[in-house]
Amino acid sequence: MAYGPCGEQFKDAFSCFVKSTEEIKGQDCLQAFGAMQDCFKEHPDVYKDDKDLDEEVANEKGSKERSEKKSIEDNDDEEGTVDEVK
Repeated sequence: MAYGPCGEQFKDAFSCFVKSTEEIKGQDCLQAFGAMQDCFKEHPDVYKDDKDLDEEVANEKGSKERSEKKSIEDNDDEEGTVDEVK
């Protein structure tokens, strides 16, 4: 993100957040984060809509979980075969 068309806005917002001393961290950075979000909206071709990103993350998570489940099932099948041999 630091190198895209909104890189400077991202750096400003991130730096402000890191340096924030407010009780609610980042409370004093609303203007910087607003500028960053405005820039994201100006470049939809580069920065996907949050909804699209949420769906993409959910799809990746579901795919990973299915893969892990299959791996566990495969291991259970292999263990069952070993137990039958004993």
